[in-house]
Amino acid sequence: MESYDNTYPASPPTIEEGFLDFVQKLGGKEIYEAIKDADPVSQIYGYRDWK
Repeated sequence: MESYDNTYPASPPTIEEGFLDFVQKLGGKEIYEAIKDADPVSQIYGYRDWK
């Protein structure tokens, strides 16, 4: 399970291709390398709570 916090307007996308691009651009390549070839067990869910 991966979880990424968001800071408006840089919200993580909820499609697999866009999500992997987002993770790759975060700076650390370790997490990207660990998940890039993984098989998803569910769809990607987004949550936004702008207070």
